[in-house]
Amino acid sequence: MGSDNSSLQSTHDRSGLRAVGMAILASFFFATTFVLNRLLVTGGGHWGWAASLRYVFTFFILGSFTLLKDGLGELPKEIRRHPGPWVLWSAVGLGLFGLFLALAAVTGPAWLVAGGYQFTVIAGPLEAPIIYKDERRRIAPLTIVAGVIVVSGVLAMQLSHATHVSVASAVASLGAIFMSAVLYPLGNRKLMLHLEHCPCRISPTQRVFGMSALSLIVHIPLAIVTWVLSGPPTSRAWRRSEE
Repeated sequence: MGSDNSSLQSTHDRSGLRAVGMAILASFFFATTFVLNRLLVTGGGHWGWAASLRYVFTFFILGSFTLLKDGLGELPKEIRRHPGPWVLWSAVGLGLFGLFLALAAVTGPAWLVAGGYQFTVIAGPLEAPIIYKDERRRIAPLTIVAGVIVVSGVLAMQLSHATHVSVASAVASLGAIFMSAVLYPLGNRKLMLHLEHCPCRISPTQRVFGMSALSLIVHIPLAIVTWVLSGPPTSRAWRRSEE
């Protein structure tokens, strides 16, 4: 019995470390979007366009890819059957997430946002106890240690730039980026948990497309408000949102 428990714990720890590794890789690629967001808002574009246009383009691009790869399958039927979880967690995981990312680009430089977003490496595991009710509630110590090392290292490398940013700007930017780092894994995991108890068959591509489509519930109203406040997007905003 003791051997079985040790084996299960070892497997859980290895899974946690693999998850951290994948999160680091994803964060590396995702960090480039912080630079693009910053270029947009510092080039005269409104932050609302940085948030909304990116997901409008994502809807069409990912939609085309989904239709070619898997088709919609049972996705429309599943969303009609359970609109509540889909709308809620899509709005949280991709809607509010994108909004806070854009806000972070307004309040702080790209290097600070990119460094701060590495918090998502440990945000996901820390949320496990409030998301799951089974053995996944357990927080693997090695996962947290690895995550803390990564986040600390990234932030430490940014200290040389700290003198160029005011305390108020840094606090506002990190607050927004920490919110986005928490919201993304929360929305994503909660929707995946919902699908675990669903008899339907939804592929990962279909799930992400469904979330992208429903996140427009946040982004389209944001685009309308942005249009009213600052006018239509500039050609620069269109180019940056497509990158």
